[in-house]
Amino acid sequence: MQEEMPRSGPFREAGCVSILYEIKALSDKFDIPRFREAMKLDKNAQSPGFVTCRARDVDRLDYHIHFSWKFESEPEGLTLSVSYHRDIKKVEEQEEPEPYVEQFMTWLGQFFSDPSTHAEAGAQFRYSAKTRKTRYLLPVRVNMPGPEEEAEIEGIFVSFPSRPSGVSRATLIQTKNIYVELFGEAEIKFSDFDVSTELAKLSAFAQSLTETRNA
Repeated sequence: MQEEMPRSGPFREAGCVSILYEIKALSDKFDIPRFREAMKLDKNAQSPGFVTCRARDVDRLDYHIHFSWKFESEPEGLTLSVSYHRDIKKVEEQEEPEPYVEQFMTWLGQFFSDPSTHAEAGAQFRYSAKTRKTRYLLPVRVNMPGPEEEAEIEGIFVSFPSRPSGVSRATLIQTKNIYVELFGEAEIKFSDFDVSTELAKLSAFAQSLTETRNA
């Protein structure tokens, strides 16, 4: 599926490329038969699946969702992946438009017996190295073994034992752009989940690992 050309919106303004949530949905807390029916799957289907969902308000929201699922046998259930990606999704003929991204988590919550669930989370941000730089003095030039051999360390891996904002580790790379990848955990409350709130929290953390470059 091709997306339209980028436009201004919350993801682009924050420099966010994607936000990912991976959920383990066990059969004692997730209605698998109802999910199969909603996704028009055979009642015994075990194949993984994938769909994309677009925003209803494409003039304001610059992101879409990739939703995938994989059936697991031990323990019985599914692994669900919900990833928000920058840029909007084109509307194609005969496409089923719902659920839209604005209501996606509420829609997903109907299959769970609990009002919230735990998820592994991740996010990717990209900034121009012309305007920002990492706080860790990247890249670093180092001498390698051998005569006149030089290399540059362009990235580092950082862990956060206190898990601020749910983030447990991060990867930072500085080349012509600054790449920040965050990894951690999140508690998703289906009825009031707001990706804009999550974006603001993760963006603030990613930006704290970088700083504005002086003119």
